[in-house]
Amino acid sequence: MAVGSLPAPDSSAGGVCGSHNGSDLRIAIVTARWNDHLTGRLLDGARRAYDHCSIPHEAVTEVWAPGSFELPLVCQQLAGSGEFDAVIAIGVVVRGETTHYDIVSEAAAVGVREAASSTGVPVIFGVLTTENEDQVLARAGDDDTNNLELIGEWSTGQAALCLSLDTESRVLYAGTADGKAFAFDAGPVDGDELTNGFECGRVLSAWVAHDDGVTRSVSHARGGCLTGSSTGPMYAWRVDRDLSDGSPPTLARKMIGHVAAVVSISVGNPRHVVSGAHDGTVRVWNAPDLLAEDDEDEAPIAVDGGGGLDDGVKKSECLYAVTGHTVWLGGVQADETRIICDGANNIAMCYDFSEDPDDDGDI
Repeated sequence: MAVGSLPAPDSSAGGVCGSHNGSDLRIAIVTARWNDHLTGRLLDGARRAYDHCSIPHEAVTEVWAPGSFELPLVCQQLAGSGEFDAVIAIGVVVRGETTHYDIVSEAAAVGVREAASSTGVPVIFGVLTTENEDQVLARAGDDDTNNLELIGEWSTGQAALCLSLDTESRVLYAGTADGKAFAFDAGPVDGDELTNGFECGRVLSAWVAHDDGVTRSVSHARGGCLTGSSTGPMYAWRVDRDLSDGSPPTLARKMIGHVAAVVSISVGNPRHVVSGAHDGTVRVWNAPDLLAEDDEDEAPIAVDGGGGLDDGVKKSECLYAVTGHTVWLGGVQADETRIICDGANNIAMCYDFSEDPDDDGDI
């Protein structure tokens, strides 16, 4: 498959991708009365969730059980009735001075699992088992203390290994395990109201970024994004935010240097890109201006079809490289004066990134 092309989903391939749209679902929620001052908070959270998922209130049946120990029996009856697409069990078990906590917790967990497996109906385990009530409140606060709200979701269809949010252009980039990359709408550019003109999950672009490996790292850049492959290449892409048909962006630059998986890319320095690879090497590049149509300082090169690149794609070599870590570099960050990288040897290293001996803008 050529880099930059992404076929339409093939329903015959048997792929499955979930959705938060529950407008056609029938749900039962079973809540334990014991500790109702806590389980009531969890129930309120569930109600907010099915509002978000477009589940009609009349499609939800709320049932109360005496305690968490009795939840499995009620869930079993509801799941086996054939009237519901899913059942949610809500309870709170707080550890006390006796072994009662262990008995109730295990009975609830095992019973809810068996209710699902015996009926084939999903039964969601929403029982909190905590050491004290403070831990419950930290996880089930009211609107004042539990104020994170899901306002958008994006689906890649494959494991997303890396994300980068461009806060200026409001684009969320994602790289996936099958070598693809996605650019999603992350809200309007002007104003603070994310709901104004915001289409949840709208795909701006979707493309195969690396056909020779996984897309291991991604970072937004001026005018587009950079992607790093598990096999070493880095590509610079021009992305037009105004596109909304999912068409692929333009491949602007192939950045040559790494021979191992590129695990981290930093654009914290305004003039340079810093990348880190799995083998511990850190490389520094001139930052490509993806808003510009052409650069006079680098001639186009012809790239054979083995890597899937089109003829005329420009090539950049790194300015220099340093050994960040001997093994398993984890990540790299840079600003105008420093490069910081960490690794599996439990050491973070900081390099001076402020000198420009030639005074030409290149470190």
